[in-house]
Formats: sequence, C-alpha cells, structure tokens
Amino acid sequence: MSVEYITQKGAQLVRKFGTRDPFKIAEGLGIKVMFVDEFKDLKGVYKVIKRNRWIFINPNLSE
Repeated sequence: MSVEYITQKGAQLVRKFGTRDPFKIAEGLGIKVMFVDEFKDLKGVYKVIKRNRWIFINPNLSE
C-alpha cells in the first residue's frame, strides 16, 4: 500500500463519518474497541475473532 492510498482512504472515512475521532469511525465500521492492560511493549493490535472485528489498545499510552 502506498502513502497516497492510505491518505486517500483516511480522507474518505473522515468524509463518510463526519469526524476524525478514531473511536467514532471504528464504531461506524462495526469494529469494537477495548483497552487491555496485558500489553507490555505493544501499543495495540487489530484482531478478527469469530467474525467480530476488534481493536485492543494499551491503556498506558500517553494522549
């Protein structure tokens, strides 16, 4: 994937959902977001579990 493609896709999502809030975009795409304390070095991970899409985020990250 090129930088141009990723930039264009991001802009399409912002237009479609009318926000730059990643949590609202994930909700609109049907992706569940969960904060998980078990991560050590990982910032987060995307995973599909039984056809359900999840984003797991390390809650110890700075804003």
